[in-house]
Amino acid sequence: MTRRRVASWAACWAVKLSPLALSSALGCESQVNDDYTGEPLLSLQGNVVLREKQAEVDQVPYLAFFGSDEAGDFLYLVDGELSGGYPGLFRFEVTQPPADEVLYQLPSEEGFTSRGTSGLLVMLPPNSAGRLPMISEVWSYPVECTDDGTACTSIERICNDNGSCRERYQVCSIDPCELVEQLGDPVLGATTTYQSHYRCNSTSCYSIVSVCDDEAAHCSMDVYRCELPEGGTFEDAFDGTVKTCGVLNETGDASLRSFLDLNTVAVDYAILYVADDNPETVYGPLERGYHLLKKSDSLEGWLESERCEFTAMEAALAEYNLEHETNYHQLDPDIETLSLDVAAVEKCRSIKVIRHPLAEVLTIELGKPQPF
Repeated sequence: MTRRRVASWAACWAVKLSPLALSSALGCESQVNDDYTGEPLLSLQGNVVLREKQAEVDQVPYLAFFGSDEAGDFLYLVDGELSGGYPGLFRFEVTQPPADEVLYQLPSEEGFTSRGTSGLLVMLPPNSAGRLPMISEVWSYPVECTDDGTACTSIERICNDNGSCRERYQVCSIDPCELVEQLGDPVLGATTTYQSHYRCNSTSCYSIVSVCDDEAAHCSMDVYRCELPEGGTFEDAFDGTVKTCGVLNETGDASLRSFLDLNTVAVDYAILYVADDNPETVYGPLERGYHLLKKSDSLEGWLESERCEFTAMEAALAEYNLEHETNYHQLDPDIETLSLDVAAVEKCRSIKVIRHPLAEVLTIELGKPQPF
């Protein structure tokens, strides 16, 4: 049996802010009281790329922000005015800000001076509830695997606090990815810290595995390229493997969902909201309101940003450790070296603000949320 707690890291799928911001993104109380007149705060136009299964249900755009309170974790949805031939060329305008309960203090080390929040552009059925409960824990019970472990059947179970549960009997395929590049020092000690993340398009992924030596304070980064197999629903590409699953049977309360159930998220875009003007952020000057963020235009562009950040952090930490007689590495959570991480991210950032979204037609590809 395995357990995944998804809500605690849900915010990092939206915008790659500093570790400090991500750790405090949920469950904050706000004293901001915005009073808008109904004029558009965000306007965009584009075309949505729908795959076969995604096209089976009527959908419209929403802005979605993560929140948590005594009742549990949730997505707060902001609706807007939709016109045009969705999912063909359409226009979407939002006039309302997110609720106070999903705002938090944005990181000052990234130049922010106000509260705000980050979120997703997501397609959901019309008239969806403005507050969607999200189950924070997913329990998986293995049933049977092949001898080589590349295919397994399992039961995935989620439950709410009222005792209602949903169970999925599914079969998953785990396929190896090709190791295409190694950076840093692969010679590591017995005590290490580990991290894995990925970025995908509709046909392939890059999966990055980083391991740092806790004593020698150096790291290695392995880059895998994964081709997405046909059939099944893509789940993840962690640890140099790519996982796809197909649901064989489902019982229980079908209305229950976890963050991992979302598969109609705009994978290349994110939303950043600031409650006041922020003149000197790592994204440049940001006026009060919504801002549309876009990743690098390609997987290769994202990978180049990851290479740059890894190399910059290795050099900065080596200098810092020598000067301060410390032993930090890239995956250390210590607040003392946070400014080094922020500087590396700013130098190598592959995320840009689309200053005038209506000036271009967006191509919006949908999928599961990915680290931004």
